[in-house]
Amino acid sequence: MNIQTTLLFITASVNSILSLFVLFGKKDKTNIVYSIFVLFASMWAIGLAFFILETDFARAIYIADFYYVAAVGIPVFFLYFSLIFLKKDGDISRKNQLLIILPIVLITIFFFIDKNVIIKEVIFRDWGKDVVLNNFNYLIYTIYFLLFVALSYFNLYKSYSSAENIEEKNQLRFVIWGTAIGFFFGMIFDLFLPFLGNYRYIFLGPLFSFSMVASIAYSITRYHLFNVKVIATEILIFILWIFILIRILLSG
Repeated sequence: MNIQTTLLFITASVNSILSLFVLFGKKDKTNIVYSIFVLFASMWAIGLAFFILETDFARAIYIADFYYVAAVGIPVFFLYFSLIFLKKDGDISRKNQLLIILPIVLITIFFFIDKNVIIKEVIFRDWGKDVVLNNFNYLIYTIYFLLFVALSYFNLYKSYSSAENIEEKNQLRFVIWGTAIGFFFGMIFDLFLPFLGNYRYIFLGPLFSFSMVASIAYSITRYHLFNVKVIATEILIFILWIFILIRILLSG
């Protein structure tokens, strides 16, 4: 592995551990949605790592489809999170759930129907793999991504404005600024630069997902009395079982 893929795998691993820490601390709806958000961010990073490592260009397109679908889930579940974070009932209507989830279902179907819906061709350069984008479809994809992110921050800002105490405002402040850093740099390297013809730095986007994942994790855990020792033990046991399973699969 090269430094790019190593960083991507490390980012996905650290994000997943933070997600498990939050989920094992309290299994409420907010934490579950947060964990799903992290799952898609981790799959995005892992997909890009395998894209970089893949030597067959035909397979590389399928892998690219995978990480573009994974990236779709990030704004979807961030929007969901923005609607329920710090809400007393912690739920939204089934109609709104459907409206939020429907785009990821439709986009996934499009990728299954046409593997070239975003990427027409993979090309080898001296620095790695370059791509030829389907510009119209990519523009629609970008507009969708930006729209969901904008709606998410609109919801978070409304929550911040109506927050009744300093604790809630601090939680929301961590989430807004931490995720803004991740989305800003992630979109520069993985949405805007590719559209301008620069695919060389595509691996950098997922690295900034740590800012999003860590800020939300800190906000959730900072103001809740989680039993850190119990959670850490559960996570270590979980990682151990995963390690044993991988060893069994590799030995077979």
